[in-house]
Amino acid sequence: MAGTLLGVLAGGVLARRTQERHWLKDTEAEAYAAVLREYTRVEFDLRMAHVERRAPKVDWAPWGAAPTALSLVAEDRAVSAAEQLARTFVSMEAHLHNAEPQQ
Repeated sequence: MAGTLLGVLAGGVLARRTQERHWLKDTEAEAYAAVLREYTRVEFDLRMAHVERRAPKVDWAPWGAAPTALSLVAEDRAVSAAEQLARTFVSMEAHLHNAEPQQ
């Protein structure tokens, strides 16, 4: 009887670990997808501002949320890469704000 009880407890622990691993992988995948989606949106907005020679009008809140969510579940290398993208976006926006308007 003790062996059965021990088997049930061990099975429960293993099942919980497996579920946690699956949850983490799913959450991590969602965070990466959000960063890619927001990267695409911000990059498009900045590119269009450049092409149209106008100041960009980027909604930064979704972009800010995406790397923050990523930082909760991803490896440090991925978080650092997202932070570098953010710095690049800030530089691009600053450059475009100083661009001359289209005539």
